[in-house]
Amino acid sequence: MKIRKEANKRLLMDLIQKEYRKSKVFFFLKSFISIIAIYFAFRVIFVSVSGLIFESPLPKNMYIFLFSMLFFLGLSNVVQLVEMLLNKKIEHFIK
Repeated sequence: MKIRKEANKRLLMDLIQKEYRKSKVFFFLKSFISIIAIYFAFRVIFVSVSGLIFESPLPKNMYIFLFSMLFFLGLSNVVQLVEMLLNKKIEHFIK
C-alpha cells in the first residue's frame, strides 16, 4: 500500500513537471485561475452552510460569488483551449 502511494506521488509530480516544462506561462495562469475559482467555491459553500444552519436568506453577494466561481472556471477552460490551439493540438477539436 505504501509503495502504491509513493508511485502515485511520483506519477503526479511527473505530470506536474511535464506540464510546467511545456509552457510556464500557461501553467502559472491555469494554476492562478484555478486557485481563485477554488476560493470562490469555498466561499459559496461557507455562505450556503451558514445559511442552512441559521435559516437566514441568501445574502446579496451570494450571486456575485456564484458568478465569480463560474467565470473563473470558464476562464481556466479558455486558457486551456488557447494553449491547445497554440500548441497545434487539433485532434482535440475534430471528431
